[in-house]
Amino acid sequence: LDIIDQMRIAIPEEIKKARFSPARIRALRVKKGLSQKELGALVGVSLGTVVLWEKGKIAPKAERKGALIALRKLRKRELKKILAERKEAAKPRKEKAQPAPARKAARGKKTSLPKKASR
Repeated sequence: LDIIDQMRIAIPEEIKKARFSPARIRALRVKKGLSQKELGALVGVSLGTVVLWEKGKIAPKAERKGALIALRKLRKRELKKILAERKEAAKPRKEKAQPAPARKAARGKKTSLPKKASR
């Protein structure tokens, strides 16, 4: 299951009781082997928000607590797989280039540039 699906499974009571101190958020991130940017990508917040969580300037809102609870339940390998899938999905798809229409050679005509006027 994707972290979003896991987040929906988190029981509202569990979310209400959950306490995420700055130290716990950082410890969770480190335990799962994630950078601050990766943690933010997984729970749907910016890098700056994760930094503020870890500094204790702001606290995660209920919706993000649900994501953090779900994150606790997933293994490192599962988290890395989710990140890799998202990264792959975010890559712009290259369309196959259409071949340029073939130019027909002018039969019997010279194709030269006009001569410059001399001074």
